[in-house]
Amino acid sequence: MSYLKSIAVKLFILLSVGLLFLATQFTNPNANETGYSNTTANPVPDSQFTIGAFANGIDLGYTYQGALKLNTWHQYTGPLAGWLGIDSDYYNANTSSYGPLVSAKINNNFNIAGMRTLSDRPIIEYLVSGQRIDYQCEQIDSGFAADPYWFYAYNNSVIVNNNTNYQISDVNDTQYGNNSKVKYCHKINNGGTNQPLENDVLINSGLRANRELAFIQTNDWMKDDAYEWYVMPRIRIDTTFASDANNDTATVCNIVLYGYNDSIVKEIPLRVKNFKDNINNSYVYDGNYKEMYNFTLGQTKLEIDTAEIRHHFIHPGGNPFDWDLTNNTDIEVYWSGKCDMWIDRVRLENRPAHEYLTLKNSEWIEKVDAETGWASQNFDPSNPKPNYIYFEECQMSHFPAIKELNRQITTNSGGKTELVVWLNYDLFKAHVPNCWNYQFNANMLKTYLYDSSGLRTIVMGSYALEGWHDTDRVDACRRSFHPSTLTNSIYDKEHGILSNFKSPTEYDTWLQEHFDDPVNLSGVNYSYISKLMYELSKQGMRIINCPQAHLWHSKGHKLKEPSNEELELQTCLGITYNAKGTMYFAYTSSYNTHETFINCVI
Repeated sequence: MSYLKSIAVKLFILLSVGLLFLATQFTNPNANETGYSNTTANPVPDSQFTIGAFANGIDLGYTYQGALKLNTWHQYTGPLAGWLGIDSDYYNANTSSYGPLVSAKINNNFNIAGMRTLSDRPIIEYLVSGQRIDYQCEQIDSGFAADPYWFYAYNNSVIVNNNTNYQISDVNDTQYGNNSKVKYCHKINNGGTNQPLENDVLINSGLRANRELAFIQTNDWMKDDAYEWYVMPRIRIDTTFASDANNDTATVCNIVLYGYNDSIVKEIPLRVKNFKDNINNSYVYDGNYKEMYNFTLGQTKLEIDTAEIRHHFIHPGGNPFDWDLTNNTDIEVYWSGKCDMWIDRVRLENRPAHEYLTLKNSEWIEKVDAETGWASQNFDPSNPKPNYIYFEECQMSHFPAIKELNRQITTNSGGKTELVVWLNYDLFKAHVPNCWNYQFNANMLKTYLYDSSGLRTIVMGSYALEGWHDTDRVDACRRSFHPSTLTNSIYDKEHGILSNFKSPTEYDTWLQEHFDDPVNLSGVNYSYISKLMYELSKQGMRIINCPQAHLWHSKGHKLKEPSNEELELQTCLGITYNAKGTMYFAYTSSYNTHETFINCVI
């Protein structure tokens, strides 16, 4: 356990700096609810400033927690890897096999160690790995001024007003669509005749955010090829045409899937009979929108299996969010012209999202309720210190599942706990075409996180002290330095030094300018992310700061190890930006040599 001792000493030096200040500033139960402007107060009250380190749950006996004065416990999990010391702590295991031990651990954290629990759990890991994307079929101009979700739409959304055989327009469907805008494809009956169109009409093509099936730079259960996906176009058709059984085999539309290399992966025709439900051995269509269809034996279904994802949608050329890299993934919609059709959107969702959001799997819902009950323990409304339920970094496609999870957790706990996520700013916006050209200001983030997803508490931070070498292909503004008084060593990855030295005066100037950089805005710009945190806190969100406290060296991600002074700077600056807590990443330290250097943390 020598590695625990080293990090314990380092964190003790840092945490001791601010304890007296924090004790005087955050003992008021309402201290963290001030400063809101145009939103309601957080529904889950919290009277305590959070102080913790991710993965400190590895210290099973609370050996160092008293010296560190941490008040928050956390342990990483995965769907098939739960808390240490608890057997069968899996997402799909019966709650009776692990539930009592999970409940006891949360109680022990509170009663023995005096710590709340940041509850990272296997079922939450599984369900938040669920992804859902809704591509709107009506015309939406590109750009945030047109729609906050303009990227979830088509570049080519057809409008036809001058054809004698058909019309295609965008309308508000007041009868069946709750007044939502949809694309209406209308077959014109000329002089009492109803001739079929010569060719199918391409009505939607050119997905904007078309890299949503290609991301694999993450945990195994979060990769886009971890589960099968479902394609779910939301369509309704003319009931008069559908009521004639002679039209059952008529094709309404064709859905054509293209891979990254512009090859056709699947072509799926939707026929009239697919819209009908078998009711007492009679096939009936009620005129409502369908998104799940009744396919007959032998029909190609609207599904994509994991092998197809790997072969057709994951680009072998590298980062899928390199928007200079050609990617032709598309979901084209062709209307046959045989009957009137209204199409709202094309939904993509993977298996966890399909089970939880669409099928509303009772087993998953009950498991989340159980987790909510355990996390709600030890809640004192007169001095609330909630045990939050937690999830790590995610893309925007994960937020439909996050929204529903947070609603279920907050509602069923009676406001005693909620879902908290770590917001990786750059990953969150990576799906936006040419994402590096756009920045999300605080109002935009509030729209996505607070207004749309219902989140009130998030963890956020900037790992601004990167560890790139001069020969690495990154901008010079992303390289780091250390003062020669600390060491006069140059960049030396063999010994874990991922920075070059400067004199103390030069280093001070560099650090000031680096943290205050007004030009190179991104998730690794300290002042930019800190100001976003501050503005979000003023608009009603509780922000827990995550200072960079670790060393990391891998092909696409390099961070130098911050000094104690740099740790102190990040922590104290976070408080000035209205942070309501501090969670260091991370408590663990697992590697001692360069041979095991990749993916190491202090």
